[in-house]
Amino acid sequence: KAHISQTKETVSTVLQSKTYEQLITNEGKDRLKGEIVTSLNALIHKSFEGKVKRAYFSHLIMGT
Repeated sequence: KAHISQTKETVSTVLQSKTYEQLITNEGKDRLKGEIVTSLNALIHKSFEGKVKRAYFSHLIMGT
């Protein structure tokens, strides 16, 4: 369960660092996915073997 909490916290931190303007374009969303993958791989590298290859959004709800 600790790993789930760390994963959620990592993704949350990346999401909270973004502004609405950064995420309204497809390019911005692609950059966000890349940052999530990079951050999760840094976390995983410390505890496990393997890596995250891609991040997918089923929904991305943004507020201003």
